Amino acid sequence: MSSKCVVKDGVKWHHRGFMGPEDVPVPGMAATFRAMASPCEILFYGLESQEEAQRLGKVAVDEVRRIEAKYSRFNHDSVLSQLNRDAGERQPLDPETFGLLSFARECYRHSDGLFDISSEPLSRLWRFDSSNDVPGAEDVQQALAHVGFERLKFTSTSILQPRDMTLDLGGIAKEYAADRALKLMQEQLGSNGVEPAILVNLGGDLAASPHESHWRVGIEDPDNHQAAKLSIQFPGGGLATSGDSHRFIERHGKRYGHILSPLSGYPIEGAPRSVTVMAANCTVAGMLATLAMLKGEDAEDFLEEQDLPYWVLR
Repeated sequence: MSSKCVVKDGVKWHHRGFMGPEDVPVPGMAATFRAMASPCEILFYGLESQEEAQRLGKVAVDEVRRIEAKYSRFNHDSVLSQLNRDAGERQPLDPETFGLLSFARECYRHSDGLFDISSEPLSRLWRFDSSNDVPGAEDVQQALAHVGFERLKFTSTSILQPRDMTLDLGGIAKEYAADRALKLMQEQLGSNGVEPAILVNLGGDLAASPHESHWRVGIEDPDNHQAAKLSIQFPGGGLATSGDSHRFIERHGKRYGHILSPLSGYPIEGAPRSVTVMAANCTVAGMLATLAMLKGEDAEDFLEEQDLPYWVLR
């Protein structure tokens, strides 16, 4: 294989070395691109050729971009934008969107209302930018009046969204996209006896094929974004991190993280700096990491109940 870096359709391809079984170095390929407002990469080793990696990578990148286009609220033509724009009218629902809304409902119930995809008015109010502005109590209450997943009515084929409600699937879509990208690549490989290692990394949310040689993953230091605080072994499945080190404001000596409670309208008190969870897939790992953050001071107790590997940084 040529060692030259190749750029195709906005994806940069280059060789990447990995540590294989018994710490023996093995050659591999990496594809880097941007999607969902995040740096992304797909890692391969054990494939027969660069062409095979690029073929699989295209399938994965196309799927990630499809999901982003379909569910981004910043895309005027997305399914999500259409639902928000025509809120108040009964609208048709496709199977994929029904599946994501059903998962969001499960998250809402599992969290006693803390995970709520209708809390976008609060996110719009709390800017978490360089102004360091803290909203007034009256503005918070006005925003809360438009929040409440329980008011959303949907079936497998249709949805009736209150006219004043805005949905945001940002807390689910990236992890879902990572799982879908990995699944499609595995389906392309089929059962031809080849068992390459593949890892999808969408802004730090990971989905990887099981492999005898575990992936080595660093958990970011909340106080130094260029360094890893912890290094862990990841055997495959899903790994996701939720935290507030990148988005927060400080006012009068008080730090406000961007994890908002849809019940109070204010940032969660006592939340960890970051929570990382390992699960069977990235969607579940992301859900549990976010729910743990929403539990605040009770994050560790909540995670202990899940009986899954986790790492909390405070």
